[in-house]
Amino acid sequence: MASDLKKAYKEIRWVGNFPDLPKDTSVFFYLNHQHYFDGHLVWLLGWKVFKRKFWVWMQEWDRFPFLRLFGALPFPQNDIRKRIQVMQFTKSELEKCPSDVYFFPEAVLHSPAEDLLPFPPRIFERMNALTHHKVWIPIAAKAVVTADARPILYVSSGAPHRQIDGTEQQRLAETFKQLNDLNQPTTLIFQGTANPDSQLNFGFLKRFFDV
Repeated sequence: MASDLKKAYKEIRWVGNFPDLPKDTSVFFYLNHQHYFDGHLVWLLGWKVFKRKFWVWMQEWDRFPFLRLFGALPFPQNDIRKRIQVMQFTKSELEKCPSDVYFFPEAVLHSPAEDLLPFPPRIFERMNALTHHKVWIPIAAKAVVTADARPILYVSSGAPHRQIDGTEQQRLAETFKQLNDLNQPTTLIFQGTANPDSQLNFGFLKRFFDV
């Protein structure tokens, strides 16, 4: 996970303040899905930033079953029976011990050049049925191209809310819009590997080649 993120991004930075997460209560984070490494971002947030137990459903889980160790559960696209089984398992686990859930309400990976896709009908109602005791928090991520070979990924959260009210897509869109203002304070949450051009310097040979 970490090695892939190091290759993909120069840095990952949190914009603004970190959310104040409640103790002994599940947090349902809902994110835009516009970057190939969004699943890796979930790992980073859950394990390294917030350091809380979490679950995330994964369509391609069969290719990476070891990710079960990091909270990933199988959620195959065309297997309704398996999806129901995983939802029931998640609900049971949340009843035993409050933990966080990350999900992508757009349901599909799409281009960063596009706006948020419409959320599938009733997706929040289905998630809401998993547990009665939770807080909802939107999280937006945006990759910004720099002079470096890799972009910087900026991440931010919106205001927590206790109930779903049909404004979730608007809440996520407003959180994403916050990332257009990068004059806000940011916190480095992950450092990518240095590019060769930032490490190599043959300036000491200048005297042999200068005119």
